[in-house]
Amino acid sequence: MTKVSAALLAAIRLFWKVIFIFPCLPVMLLLEPFIRIRFGYIANQRIGHLIINTEMFFRYNEVHGWPKRTVFIFTTWDPANHQMLRMYQRRLFIIESRVLSQFYFACRSILLKTRFDATPLWPHVDNRRAKIAAFNQAPPTVAFTPEEVDKGRALLKSMGIGDDDWYVCIHARDSNYFHNWRPQHSAHWASSTLRNNDIATYGEVALDIADKGGFAVRLGYMPETPMETGGNPRIIDYATHHRSDFGDIFLPSRCRFYIGSNSGMLMTAEAFNIPVAIANMTPLCGVAYSEQDLFIPTLFQDINTNEFVPYWELHKLGFFDPGITAKFKDLCERHGVRQINNTAEEIRDLGRDMVDKINGIAVDNRALQAQQYYQDRYHDYFGPKSGIGFIAPSFALKYHHLIIENRS
Repeated sequence: MTKVSAALLAAIRLFWKVIFIFPCLPVMLLLEPFIRIRFGYIANQRIGHLIINTEMFFRYNEVHGWPKRTVFIFTTWDPANHQMLRMYQRRLFIIESRVLSQFYFACRSILLKTRFDATPLWPHVDNRRAKIAAFNQAPPTVAFTPEEVDKGRALLKSMGIGDDDWYVCIHARDSNYFHNWRPQHSAHWASSTLRNNDIATYGEVALDIADKGGFAVRLGYMPETPMETGGNPRIIDYATHHRSDFGDIFLPSRCRFYIGSNSGMLMTAEAFNIPVAIANMTPLCGVAYSEQDLFIPTLFQDINTNEFVPYWELHKLGFFDPGITAKFKDLCERHGVRQINNTAEEIRDLGRDMVDKINGIAVDNRALQAQQYYQDRYHDYFGPKSGIGFIAPSFALKYHHLIIENRS
């Protein structure tokens, strides 16, 4: 950025601040006894935050009651998914405007010092347990119109999926979207690979779904590599051949369950209360948002001994601390451990666990013990009976010795 453009940008921001401080703020204060105006920004850059921030805000107010005499005005610009924004605009007053968004960010430092800011926050930032509880009590915020449902059925039909068929959505996070979206930050994206997965490790679960008579539909936006289908018509690389903003929302809303990496894309299923199975849960402080969900965490290996590090040791070292994401790589280097992603077989078994859960098959008592132990000890910051999802039974049995500390 040149000195001239930087000076111009500063002048524009100053202009917006003057407009806010003098005409806008006094008017809102005068109106406060009669009508409360609250102004906020809808997260736009990533689909996960667009959905979960907005969904938590709406559901929390639905459960606890909307503030009286209050008008919420939101703005956003260039959203990660236009279909989802249009659906939220049916329930909230959201103005898609570049100018209004610039106005908000120019005045944000002032707004945050007042009662007037209402920007929906990521649930781990503000009142997380109450928001997750509300999330599980309220129905989905949005729904498709009859015309959109017809459009969705046509999309499914074009992929060979009929009205009576069932399918599972699959997603593996990579960095290609970020490099294309903001190429000027390529160095940052190259260092932000913590939650990336290899789509090849989802091949076993896709084949398992197909063998059971379902369809495995791979989601994603500008994926780095296609998904190998082996010519199986029941394994569909939607991300490579069919992808659209509409399909990214419709497909997860109708699937039997969603299985994928810890990425914002899984929120497309959560928004419609579809069961979610999360593979490679990392950072370890991450959680599944509903009791109907399952997850399997990544493993960590001592770089000197090649032994897996027990989760209770990782807990003591701070690997489960909330908000640790930005420091996770440094934490690994400091304690001499490396992250080991889940195998294709472990992800396949996670999918089988989800099928059993949906079908109401009881969990083995030993696995149940490890599930509860993991949640109570390692997700202790949520408190008991928090409503979050559980570690998958197959993983709990396989790594029982890494989960439950033997203090005898």
